[in-house]
Amino acid sequence: MQQDGLNSKLISKGVFILGRVHNTKEFQTVFTEDCLLFVAQLHRTFEKERKRLMSVRSQKLNEIQGGKLPCFNPATRYIRTLRWQVDEVPECLKVRKVDVVCLDVANKKVLDVCIASSADGIQVDFDDGFSPTWKNVILSQVNLFYAVRESLVSNAKETPLLIIRPRSLHLPEFHMIVDGENVCGAFFDFGVFWYHNAKILSDNARGPFFYLPKIEGYEEAKLWDDIFVFSQDKFGIPIGTTKAIVLIENLLAAFEMDEILYSLRHHIVGLNTGKFDYIASFIRVFSKDERFVLPERSALGANQEFLYTYNRLLVSTCHRRKAYATGGMAPNLPKKDESKWKLQEKSVFESKLVEAKLGFDGALVASVDFAQSCRKAFDEVIGSEVSNQIRNSVLKEHPHSEEFEKKFASSLLAIPTGDISEKGLFQAVQVSLFYIEAWMRGKGTIVLDGVVEDLATAEICRSLVWQWVRYIKPNSDESFHIGSPPNIPKQIKHILETLIDEKITKASDEKKTKRWKEASRLFFLILNSEQFLDFMPNLLSRFIAKAELHSKL
Repeated sequence: MQQDGLNSKLISKGVFILGRVHNTKEFQTVFTEDCLLFVAQLHRTFEKERKRLMSVRSQKLNEIQGGKLPCFNPATRYIRTLRWQVDEVPECLKVRKVDVVCLDVANKKVLDVCIASSADGIQVDFDDGFSPTWKNVILSQVNLFYAVRESLVSNAKETPLLIIRPRSLHLPEFHMIVDGENVCGAFFDFGVFWYHNAKILSDNARGPFFYLPKIEGYEEAKLWDDIFVFSQDKFGIPIGTTKAIVLIENLLAAFEMDEILYSLRHHIVGLNTGKFDYIASFIRVFSKDERFVLPERSALGANQEFLYTYNRLLVSTCHRRKAYATGGMAPNLPKKDESKWKLQEKSVFESKLVEAKLGFDGALVASVDFAQSCRKAFDEVIGSEVSNQIRNSVLKEHPHSEEFEKKFASSLLAIPTGDISEKGLFQAVQVSLFYIEAWMRGKGTIVLDGVVEDLATAEICRSLVWQWVRYIKPNSDESFHIGSPPNIPKQIKHILETLIDEKITKASDEKKTKRWKEASRLFFLILNSEQFLDFMPNLLSRFIAKAELHSKL
């Protein structure tokens, strides 16, 4: 049947799938009627609350941009001061020293490499490292369907745990309509995976496990807890079997870490840092305040007060509640040159050693080749026979006394210092442009100079440039005179023209040329918007959906 000029399939009353892929083997394997009806049930049960929470996000942002600074919530202080702990995790989750991020689950070979790795777990990324084309969504779920049955259950002791990172709560899945509304991408990713794999994983004590991204407060964590309880009850899985790791990637979430752990206390493993998303959220929250202009990305290291405090508070909060604290992702990819490879190994080891000394229990890597470097760093601090640092504490102050909260609120909001160089501006524009172009062709990551750039790093780069265009004042740095605000767009335009001309010269067909020009246009659209764009996918996914809805798998 046709709906709005598109080929669509009626699944049940009010439930449609849009696109032209319904007769493919890939689609029919996973996207069965019962599976899609479960997704529809999730939508009908939880969409109203999800919408309310998105409204709460907007309300909080408006209050801050009206002059109210973020703070620890007085209404939930009882949670922060009471003695309680999260439930103990199952044996298979007790070592969290290294997870590898599967950055292209739509590619079976990439997933297979992760499964064959020495990591403790695999973060299957449907969020920051994923471009949600319909083709990618379908192939990813198909690959997971077979991986669970062919490798992850039959060879459980030899394979890492599968930990799914669904899309964020604010992102839609344009290809599924329920009662006239797009289904939330998080509900879709979770629902399809859960329907086919949750019971098998549960029966084999291997899951189901999840990473929960972009949580902005404890009420959003409570929504996920309700989804877990609902889904476990429906599939006959004991309550508490499902476990999750929450990514603290938002400034406001940093003020509610105790509350987030408490809301998910029967289903949580711990909290994970998301440095670049966190920095981008810092810009987003204070986008209307020129006092909070940040330096270039290379200056935003863990030694900056606001990041050091964020890490320190996360570790302390987790360990006080007997939860795990895991660090960020090492974005390095191996180079063919052996000497450069050794330098990258050293870089990964040293960065993870810093996190281990901060008290983290483990971290993530982008490449399986550096899993052992990560593990070696944590073994050096924790010990190879010890699984975590929960017995330790990095804070001596009385947790959440008034003095504690005042001190840490101030430190979490400390404005970072640093420079903006010509190189810093070029790199920020380059990453933003290249990532937008990659997303449009269905790639969720790019590689520049042997380092993975994903949505998180693209978000911070475009956010920084957006700030600089509006708020930077002339300076006297002889190495790079950034000039007055009217000059910054001129410099950016020159950088873009240089990059685009180079890419168009190398483009082999008109389609590639058109895509680069469109990427440049979208970047300018984002950059010139007076209202800060909360998340790039809110804009970019519409362009992907428009193309995908009129194409074949």
